[in-house]
Amino acid sequence: MKKLVLSVLTVGVMFAASAATKFTLNIASDVTIAGQKVKPGEYKVEVVGNEATFKMNGKSFKLPTSVEKDAKVNKVTTVEASGPEIRAIHVENSDTKLVFHDAPLTGGTN
Repeated sequence: MKKLVLSVLTVGVMFAASAATKFTLNIASDVTIAGQKVKPGEYKVEVVGNEATFKMNGKSFKLPTSVEKDAKVNKVTTVEASGPEIRAIHVENSDTKLVFHDAPLTGGTN
């Protein structure tokens, strides 16, 4: 019985770790994220592994990110910025923090 419970728990943890994070991010003015210039608008963001995909109006681009755990669950999505450069996003209704690096993985322009 103990082996079965442990196996089910392990599968559940593996599933949770591989699940994508999805959220909406509203950007009010021109910003830069990981070297990518980003225009204002409402973006659908999906994070899988260390890659964040931003989608808006049929266009998309991917950025490298590190997924970290916040100390608490965020009630709303907030950003950490230095001037017009977004350095991190704290995802609403989760304890997920996305930290952005310098260069985009694949781009397009927005």
